[in-house]
Amino acid sequence: MANFFEDSINRRRFLTAGGCAVLGTAMGCGWTPGKRSFALLEERGDAIRADSEDLLKILKRSMKTGADFAELFFERNVKKCFAIRDRKAEPGRMERIEGTGLRLFKGSQMAYGWMKGFERSGLETLSERVRKQLIPERSPRRPKPMSVQPDRHFGIVPTGTDLNRIRDRDREDIALRAFTAARESSNLLDRIEIRLEEEIRQILIANSLGLFRTDTQPLLSLTIRIRARSARGEHWGERRLSMRKGFEIFDGNAVETLAAEAVQESIQMCQAEELPEKYRPVILAAGSGARLLQETIGQAIRGDLIPDSRSFCAGALNQQVAFPGLNVVDNGTCIYGRGSSHFDDEGTETGHTRLIQGGRLVNYLVDYTAGRQLNLLPTGNARRSSFRNPPCICTTNLYIGAGRDRIDQMLSETPGGVFCRNFDQVEIDVLTGDFTAVTREAYRIENGRPGRALHRVMLRGNALDFLDRIDRVADRVLLTPGDAFCQGSDREDRIPVSFGQPDIRVSYLLTGTAGRQAERNYSSSRVTR
Repeated sequence: MANFFEDSINRRRFLTAGGCAVLGTAMGCGWTPGKRSFALLEERGDAIRADSEDLLKILKRSMKTGADFAELFFERNVKKCFAIRDRKAEPGRMERIEGTGLRLFKGSQMAYGWMKGFERSGLETLSERVRKQLIPERSPRRPKPMSVQPDRHFGIVPTGTDLNRIRDRDREDIALRAFTAARESSNLLDRIEIRLEEEIRQILIANSLGLFRTDTQPLLSLTIRIRARSARGEHWGERRLSMRKGFEIFDGNAVETLAAEAVQESIQMCQAEELPEKYRPVILAAGSGARLLQETIGQAIRGDLIPDSRSFCAGALNQQVAFPGLNVVDNGTCIYGRGSSHFDDEGTETGHTRLIQGGRLVNYLVDYTAGRQLNLLPTGNARRSSFRNPPCICTTNLYIGAGRDRIDQMLSETPGGVFCRNFDQVEIDVLTGDFTAVTREAYRIENGRPGRALHRVMLRGNALDFLDRIDRVADRVLLTPGDAFCQGSDREDRIPVSFGQPDIRVSYLLTGTAGRQAERNYSSSRVTR
């Protein structure tokens, strides 16, 4: 049976394969600085390819019912996981997923279908199935002439150590380093969980506008969870290190530092005290404190929510929505960012998109669909959780730009405030902007520094009020290295992103320890998408 992807082509055929796009296979990939992505494959002789003429035939056939746009999306994703739990190493796991998605547009109609694998016969059946989803016109439009051309990208994210050159023993050593560093630090710890995950995602996109692009996207994550117990209670401390980078991410004492931070959190927070509810000034920590920004603003500026006013940001373009010194950017080209890539899952090149400038909302995040509705150019924010879903609008690396304040001055000038370092949960009604957030790690501000630990502080307010009440922005931006995700088309879908900020101060928010009833109300709430 014919296959669109022809495995293991030799060096000579690779070099002479004109008009073909080449991807690295799961066993030969990695982004390299200053080299084309296919140069490494030429040296290793391990590649898969797709003939542009074959794809052109499928795209033309898919548009026979009068569709005005057709898109094929191929994905191969290999995931590996190694874990240590309760002093025992779990067997390593590997998962390989590959499949194809087909999307068609006809006017305002959109049809989507997917299949596992890349078989030619399956693609022809998929094309027929998706075409039937579109309502036929009395006189179908003639398909536009197409010319699919290959597009080969330079690697923009350097990977010093290729993930495929790492032995299983090396993976085990990383997890053991983290486990040993945590176990030897305190006798209050009663449970330690270490999880090392790596992913190599390859995609190929071809559409009826002539686009033909391929990319390889590595992702490496280390998660450390530690539980400490005391007379007051228990707490799980967590730290994550996740980047689009090779195993050099663990050079030096990076693993030991991560474990020490998780231990410190678990010990301090298991002795945390409760906080009476009242309005207080709040400082959100650089890096991980931006979770509140990601879940509030990152959702509201999606272009697909704007035409029918399903966001509190609808109609606010070019209006003042925040503190005049606030600048918010989504940047898909950040070095090592979890959301970084050469282009999004529609093939639009990622870039530096200014969203809020000087407190004014100046842009929305837009994909091909929203761009057609809003008459705006796509911003490179069409993301997919897998080939099973059409792309949705999602942030890449969202962050607040640096200000001019110093964190030590901000702390000394905020007595009685709350310093929020990490959030456990954030929910928002995107229509109204009302949000509720619960911290995992927070402290009283005492004597110009974070003092006594506070148990699960709940912050409540409105997103626009939150933006307007920001009055201090520190001078150092930190992009969180944590395991951040954006919700995809379904609630189960998770798309990797990064977020960050400098330390920022909010003049006042309603804060207080989340009671049992508040926790129940919170856990049963829904996010309005």
